[in-house]
Amino acid sequence: MSDIYIMRGRCRCRAISATLVMSRPPGVLRPRACQCAFCIEHNALTFSDPAGHLTIEAMSPDFVAYQSWDGGARTLHCARCGTYVAVLLSHGGQLTGALNIRGIAVDQLRALPALAVDDQLETVEAKQARRSTSYMPVELVNFDPPAVAGQSAGHPTGPA
Repeated sequence: MSDIYIMRGRCRCRAISATLVMSRPPGVLRPRACQCAFCIEHNALTFSDPAGHLTIEAMSPDFVAYQSWDGGARTLHCARCGTYVAVLLSHGGQLTGALNIRGIAVDQLRALPALAVDDQLETVEAKQARRSTSYMPVELVNFDPPAVAGQSAGHPTGPA
């Protein structure tokens, strides 16, 4: 059995928490610092381990999910403190995503050197293909699944 590495964090008001189970030690995988307007505005630093698992738990029903501009991914935010928590993608009946480790305060990962990416020239198809292989499985606890997976307010730009 291989080693697992568990990291935890919460949004500023503690209404949403996350548990990140990684298949490799911190530092092997690098966080992404997307350069799109949305991620810069939210000071986002996202992290995913396709062989790991992410559990996001709501302590209250106060969250907001936004559809990204490309119609694929959705961003999850705490409605109380405004923290951008994660980017989520539903494909093939499975929910996957990447955690905003700055927003959700995963201290063990926030200091890692980030891979700066600018995918604004990437086609929608290429972005969706990359997400389908680089995002990690996500489990939502105490969330209303239709509200996260269904339609809601939109953002003009979206995260990597």
